[in-house]
Amino acid sequence: MSDNAEIHYLFDSIENIMETLFENFLEEEILFENRMMEIATIESFNYYNTQEKKPNVKLCIKESNATDDIKDEKCPICVSNYEIGEKITKIECNHIYHTNCISEWVKYKSECPVCRHSIETSINE
Repeated sequence: MSDNAEIHYLFDSIENIMETLFENFLEEEILFENRMMEIATIESFNYYNTQEKKPNVKLCIKESNATDDIKDEKCPICVSNYEIGEKITKIECNHIYHTNCISEWVKYKSECPVCRHSIETSINE
């Protein structure tokens, strides 16, 4: 094997090793991010579930149906994608949630789970 062929072989080997290391790093990074989101969600639910539930509180915001432009987005509460036609609610701060998710959320806390902006609610007597 000539010197040039050996050098090309070594560079190809190093390139393959680097690609494998980078792919492994990306996979680990994604796993780490997913786990951190899982932990944050659990911690958030644990915190808010310890709050006193007010079952007669309801949203004062009109719901609408999810459209194609948000189908790739996720509800920050349940972390599920929106499906076209599904009931959604866009609150005053412009964050969007599944209507069922945010309706349940405001029974514990009347502020946006993302930015803590106040959410307009009323009490059903």
